[in-house]
Amino acid sequence: MPTPRQDMGVGVINGVLYAVGGVSTPGVDEGSSAVEAYDPSTNSWTSKMSMPTARFGLAVPVVGASLYAVGGFHEPTELNTVEEYQP
Repeated sequence: MPTPRQDMGVGVINGVLYAVGGVSTPGVDEGSSAVEAYDPSTNSWTSKMSMPTARFGLAVPVVGASLYAVGGFHEPTELNTVEEYQP
């Protein structure tokens, strides 16, 4: 994965795994808005357009061809928002 981080959300659309948000330095980092995609057919990662809000500890359900960033945290705030992402 190009951006090392933890506490991200993941979702799969059309066989491609999307890693959304996360945090690189727990307790220090406010969260990331990064979105990166792993395509197992090419065994490669690509960086995608970022989400509007940086967050970690989120859920990422998939509905149709959209990912949804649900909840999570942006230090020190717990988020109660949902953002749609269409890769």
